[in-house]
Amino acid sequence: MGPLTESIPKALIPFAGTTSLGLLLPNLEQAAPISITIGLGWFGDFIRDYVRSTYPDYSINFVDVPNYEIGPLETLVTSAGEIDSTTIICPADLIAESSFLENVIDSHISSSNRLLTLAYDTVKDKGTPLAIDENGILVGIGELPDTIPRSGRSAMVLVAEPEFFAICRKYRNLGMTRVRDVIAAMLAEQVVVHTHLINETWYDIDSISALLEVNRNLLGRYSPSTGVIYVPEGDVLEMGEDLVLDSGTTIQNGVLIKGPTFIAHDCFIGANSAIGPHVSMETGTSVQNSCNISNAVIFESANVSSGTHLSNVIVRRNRVYTE
Repeated sequence: MGPLTESIPKALIPFAGTTSLGLLLPNLEQAAPISITIGLGWFGDFIRDYVRSTYPDYSINFVDVPNYEIGPLETLVTSAGEIDSTTIICPADLIAESSFLENVIDSHISSSNRLLTLAYDTVKDKGTPLAIDENGILVGIGELPDTIPRSGRSAMVLVAEPEFFAICRKYRNLGMTRVRDVIAAMLAEQVVVHTHLINETWYDIDSISALLEVNRNLLGRYSPSTGVIYVPEGDVLEMGEDLVLDSGTTIQNGVLIKGPTFIAHDCFIGANSAIGPHVSMETGTSVQNSCNISNAVIFESANVSSGTHLSNVIVRRNRVYTE
């Protein structure tokens, strides 16, 4: 997803009127942590400004991670600082309901003397491979030998005790760069790592196809807000004349919008275009005359030329991305 994040952090790529961070933070807050810490790396100031303006009442600690390029372990260790309480750790591009997070926390704290609990899924075909025994104890992670059967994939959502961060610091100082390698080293030292089977739906936005899948899912249950246009699934909006909204959006005559479709502020749709289903047009998007667009996320003031037909794509500015 590198080209999509040339000028924006991945956690702030807009879709369905929101972002992955915008979905994650309320669910973390509802899962009842005392405070939330965000490690800031690529375009960290964008994250800080977004969170402060969108969630001014949340208890958020921001930690700048100067050497975030080293890897996720560097970000984790720097962000953790001197944390001295049970902590849930998750990537900022995770899409998960609050029940997912609550259940992982409950699984961890309901059993005494746990150092670390790792969430996993038996359905997803992406993520870090895991091997788990009949008691729910992790016995392998990452590149597993053929002799060890794979039990599932990791969402890399962890609930950890403070001692885990000391272990991470030790291995970071020895040159490790990934959290999963630390966990593999712990297993080699016969440290017990527990697991929690995920039954809830979740997404890790690590590809264009994943972003489009999340967009389709969220558009199907979008809650309309003031100033935007939302056409629900199964509905069709057909323009018999030009429409100019107070939000700055203009839709010209002959436009057909199939739901579910989301159109943000300050957008333009030219005459005789067909939009949807499963399209998110974020703020500042322009679609010229006689275009046909479906299953797409369009953002960062994108401009789609007249007569363009697009499907299964991400459009950023004037470039189209697909897999």
